Amino acid sequence: MRYSGTEYLKSAEEMAQLFRDHLPDEVIQEAIANTLEVADKVKRYDIMGEPRIPNYPVPKGHSADSYLEEVTWDGLLERMGCRSRSDIDLVYKERLEYELKMMQQMGFSTYFLVVWDYIKYARDQKIPVGPGRGSAAGSLVAYSLKITNIDPVHHGLLFERFLNPERKSMPDIDTDFCIERRDEVIEYVTHKYGADRVAQIITFNRMTSKAVLKDVARVLNIPYGESDRMAKMIPVSRGKPTKLKVMISEKTPTPEFRDAYLNNPEVQRWLDMAIRIEGTNKTFGVHAAGVVISSEPLDEIVPLQVNNEGAVITQYFMEDLESLGLLKMDFLGLKNLTTIQKTAELIRQHQNITLDLDQLPLDERKAFEIVAKGEIKKIPDDIKQTYTVLEKGELEGIFQLESSGMRQVVRELKPSSIEDISSILALYRPGPLDAGLIPKFINRKHGKEKVEYQHPLLEPILKETYGTLCYQEQIMKMAQDLAGYSLGQADLLRRCLSGSTEIIDAETGRLVSLKDIASKPEYWLGREVLSLDQVTQKITQQPISEIHPNGVRDVWEIITKTNRKIKATADHRFYSLLGWQPLDQFKVGSRIGLAKILPLTTESDISDAQIKLTAYLIGDGHLSTKSPYRVQNFATALQDKALMAIAESDVFWDEIVSIEYVGQEEVFDLSISQTHNLIANDFIAHNCMGKKKVAEMEKHREIFIDGAAKNGVAKRIAEELFEQMILFAEYCLSYDTQILTVEYGAVAIGEIVEKQIECTVYSVDENGYVYTQPIAQWHNRGEQEVFEYLLEDGATIRATKDHKFMTDEDQMLPIDQIFEQGLELKQVEVLQPVF
Repeated sequence: MRYSGTEYLKSAEEMAQLFRDHLPDEVIQEAIANTLEVADKVKRYDIMGEPRIPNYPVPKGHSADSYLEEVTWDGLLERMGCRSRSDIDLVYKERLEYELKMMQQMGFSTYFLVVWDYIKYARDQKIPVGPGRGSAAGSLVAYSLKITNIDPVHHGLLFERFLNPERKSMPDIDTDFCIERRDEVIEYVTHKYGADRVAQIITFNRMTSKAVLKDVARVLNIPYGESDRMAKMIPVSRGKPTKLKVMISEKTPTPEFRDAYLNNPEVQRWLDMAIRIEGTNKTFGVHAAGVVISSEPLDEIVPLQVNNEGAVITQYFMEDLESLGLLKMDFLGLKNLTTIQKTAELIRQHQNITLDLDQLPLDERKAFEIVAKGEIKKIPDDIKQTYTVLEKGELEGIFQLESSGMRQVVRELKPSSIEDISSILALYRPGPLDAGLIPKFINRKHGKEKVEYQHPLLEPILKETYGTLCYQEQIMKMAQDLAGYSLGQADLLRRCLSGSTEIIDAETGRLVSLKDIASKPEYWLGREVLSLDQVTQKITQQPISEIHPNGVRDVWEIITKTNRKIKATADHRFYSLLGWQPLDQFKVGSRIGLAKILPLTTESDISDAQIKLTAYLIGDGHLSTKSPYRVQNFATALQDKALMAIAESDVFWDEIVSIEYVGQEEVFDLSISQTHNLIANDFIAHNCMGKKKVAEMEKHREIFIDGAAKNGVAKRIAEELFEQMILFAEYCLSYDTQILTVEYGAVAIGEIVEKQIECTVYSVDENGYVYTQPIAQWHNRGEQEVFEYLLEDGATIRATKDHKFMTDEDQMLPIDQIFEQGLELKQVEVLQPVF
């Protein structure tokens, strides 16, 4: 289905105008009035609600809380080799007690039991399970339950990065299974919780320009040779064929294609038909990892269907399922686990050595000393060769280390442990690169530069990384040990160290580009733009406080059903039904927040919300001059919380129909005071400081410095440390992203930054209300490093880690995630090399 931008709730007059050419007014008015009668006959219901976590069957005499506590303590006793809790190290004991308390208070005990149960089943059945990924590795409960195999205490991982008691949100545990036996785990949970309560998640495959061109040609009986010739003219960029609209435009990459369209009526008819259905859903598939497990029968919550393999799948997108409170579990099928397991089996067959892969420690030297029949006292010679290969920079095919830039870094580093590699990967990003932290790290490792700590409290935090700040956990520990933060507060500070921008002129309602704003900083700084207050959900006006040009970055373009468009970097945050999410977390079909700009000025006793509600009811046909109940209907509507929420909110939710990579462009950041979002191209986008917005960062700066002073840290040192933490911010928007400013209307973000234009932009709060606020900062991030990925056929792809490519399931995912999860890239015909 294609959307033209007219799919919205129309007013009574608009509806009358649409039908007036073939229906008399009295018939139209009667039809409009009848909508109220129909609505009155619909029983009210609410499909939204609390998470529907499946009911885990706990033993008699137990609650979910008590049973989780029992199995967790038993697991830790086994992990530690202790007979009783009193034998457990005090650090582990206190950490486990704290985590269990937090999980019980947040209501997540059942969730952990469900995850523990199906991972336990997999391990019992000898199904390879990954050691754990993401923030879940910071949980001692997860380690005790063998959900993960990483000791968070030993490795200094923080629980608050996984579950922050000061910011309640659903936990997210991604689990890797052997790709050949993943289905066995899904069958297990289906049997345990009921086939009516477990389903996989649907995905939709859309028609690309090449495919739709050939499909329409076949229907029109155009010879295959001709359709194939035209299709081969369409270049593929970053795994995506160029759109037909671009191919026939003045910006076409293939003039011959455009000439054929302009000069041949048959080709024009053919392409016009193809353009109309390009991007529509052609087939459906199954999400690579997502499984829904519900506490209630799914057919009472969401429509279901059976795919060709007989699997039950939902007919709703993943994002819609989450908004219904359904719990999505990630069962990731990973080829690497299958390969590792087969390798271990070959070792057993040919060398008579049985390896327990789950028992191998992360220290690779110790790992090779452990076998089932005893210990190997000598490190095999070929293990030493691993580091020789790294030192030479022979890194082709080595995940995350094979880019040209990273090769040079590894040559100079001469890594001697896995920790060295982890540190370099953490530092290989724009902020630390610009600050020269990698040369400092390398020089300190090899004794060419003295390792110095600006305060004695920093030594235990930064010793492993030679006094260099590398990890977000180090930021949290610095805030805790130096400035007296709780770890929950420190996590919020960590989240302030990344963000982005966008904008609407509050005075004129005109959109202003960031380029315009950047070119006139003396004018724009302090000017007010529209923003959305996250508490009141009202549009307000706030002044711009800073403007930052950010250099050239990879950008993606989002297009919605109503034809709204915006370009931004992959990590720029936008407003979703689940809160703020980076662009690369959105998918085709995701709902994204847009601002309803409806300036109202009233001097009567009628509120703005009542005026909006009246417009809504008239457009829906609930209020009509022909209805004898119009007064009563309006009075009733005023008492309806759901309707008033619609009227009072300045947010509406649009569906994404396209997310495509559009190349490298100049990008910019703005900062506005007080809030952390702006309205750009009608989208509700995170303020460039986002989690490091000026007001918020300044608040943390004062708290950090004051807290550090209480621990004897000099103000100068505390300020230097705080500036180092800010280096880890890196989110941007493209040059031509149109920012709606109060003073100048729509202005490109690049122009705002280039000309340093002071202006006020529109923003949106967490409840959906639009307001205005000023730009606070402009940021220049420079160019991004690219990585080279080696494919099975020997071909390579060079891209940033967050660059999105299409999988064989037609999902647009960051290439780093595709390789990490062992997914397949969609095969397309590439007509020209991608550099």
